[in-house]
Amino acid sequence: MESKSKTIASTRSGPGPGYNRAPVLNGAGEMLDSNVACCVETLCNKGCKAVRDDIAALESGQGLPETRELRAEEVRAVLAELKSIMAVYGDVCRSPS
Repeated sequence: MESKSKTIASTRSGPGPGYNRAPVLNGAGEMLDSNVACCVETLCNKGCKAVRDDIAALESGQGLPETRELRAEEVRAVLAELKSIMAVYGDVCRSPS
């Protein structure tokens, strides 16, 4: 009986622990972890200049409120995806030096 409840809990399809979102692809066509995709979307919604600041913070080893729940490899994936996204924009919205 106990193993059956574990199976049911691990296959939940609604919100909460065990919930799985639809897969999201990055710019290279690779599947992003749902935690990474959600974090990237949240950060991008802050705007171009804020994303540039967040990239700089992550590159210097600082954490962000949006990444505090993520594992180290997920934070690295968020940083890589943000850099990939922002590469499309080039110097647009880049702060002058």
